[in-house]
Amino acid sequence: MWGSSFALIKVMVETIPPVAGTSIRLVLAAMFLYSLLRITGGRLPRSSRVWLILFIIGLTGSGVPFTLLAFGGERIPSGSSAILMATVPLFTVLLARDIW
Repeated sequence: MWGSSFALIKVMVETIPPVAGTSIRLVLAAMFLYSLLRITGGRLPRSSRVWLILFIIGLTGSGVPFTLLAFGGERIPSGSSAILMATVPLFTVLLARDIW
């Protein structure tokens, strides 16, 4: 299931620019999550500080990585990008071991 996203990124970057594709992807996800929030009776935060923190988390955790993946999808095969992304947990453990 997760590997299919790399194939879809490859198709996306062949038809629209990486930044536009990532923006569409994130807006659709936000609309889905907002709908889910409304259905469950949740509320959006009111504090501007909370919004700033959420913006920074969203930018660094989703916006930048997804955009970079799309730019990478223009240059390397989707299978290679899936394999490279599958090694992230391994490198995280190795780096964490050296840091702590």
